[in-house]
Amino acid sequence: MFFHPLTALAVLLVVVNARPAPQDTSNLDLSISSGNETRITTFPVCGTLGFTEVPGDNEIGVWPPPPVSRHVCVSSCHRNGTCKAVSYAKQYKLCSYYSKYMKDDHLIEDGSSNFEHYDEVCRKRGY
Repeated sequence: MFFHPLTALAVLLVVVNARPAPQDTSNLDLSISSGNETRITTFPVCGTLGFTEVPGDNEIGVWPPPPVSRHVCVSSCHRNGTCKAVSYAKQYKLCSYYSKYMKDDHLIEDGSSNFEHYDEVCRKRGY
């Protein structure tokens, strides 16, 4: 079986996009904002930089294969019956699909992230 090198990069970037789950959850702060972290609860999310807090919780996969533009990423999600949101890494031209809107995906806003997050309805706003 042959794997394209960009497929391996895509899988690695999806893993990097997610924050690891804490080992000890007894002191876990479940508030909307804790310290410098702000959990996004608005709808729609169109272009917010950040990280998803729960890795693999609702990720459908990486599609189309990189390289892809942001417009193609969001439009492809909109045409997919299961996709509700995407994360797009402009630097790598990588698109990941999610089965929930970003407000339901524990998105933590972080300007240092390479991943822009978009709900599929952002397509109507020109993304």
